[in-house]
Amino acid sequence: MTELDEAAQYGFAERGPVQLHLVPEDPDDLGGTADAVYLYVSDADALHVEWTSAGVPGRFMGPHDTPYGLREFVYVDPEGTVHRVGSPL
Repeated sequence: MTELDEAAQYGFAERGPVQLHLVPEDPDDLGGTADAVYLYVSDADALHVEWTSAGVPGRFMGPHDTPYGLREFVYVDPEGTVHRVGSPL
């Protein structure tokens, strides 16, 4: 299933339990591509540890609790795409 909110410039793609949120720009995209992807996972803290321990190239911010009820971290890949990763609090 896909859904696009053109006014908000925000899109969703869903297949089974996997859901991607796509936006054309992001305030954490410091000089990058202005692209962003949102990944919902069961444990953002565990994935953050796994990615940072593996030496994944790029920049990490977080994890932190958000006012919208998610535990979230931000990863900016070497091409500048912002990947927000969150799990329920």
